[in-house]
Amino acid sequence: MADPLLQSLLSGDVIGFVIACYTSVMGQGFYAFVLLMFFGPLYNRTRSLALCAILWLLLGGAWIATAMEVSPIAMILVALGLSGILYSVFARSS
Repeated sequence: MADPLLQSLLSGDVIGFVIACYTSVMGQGFYAFVLLMFFGPLYNRTRSLALCAILWLLLGGAWIATAMEVSPIAMILVALGLSGILYSVFARSS
């Protein structure tokens, strides 16, 4: 199997090369960092855990179906989404 950096450069895929640079250094943490940059300000602005949990669930489900390389992060997103929704439901009831 070829190196992802060299393979994306030889095929002319500049975006793939940049992503491969980050994922080769940070691993799955790169995708978590990108999600943190999006969901941090979203939660800060809305103060809604339910909205973030629904988006986590949808994004995790989509990533499980389409991108196998981010599968560990996708499973964490699904778990966070389900637990966030359950927390929102039960926290309001008590």
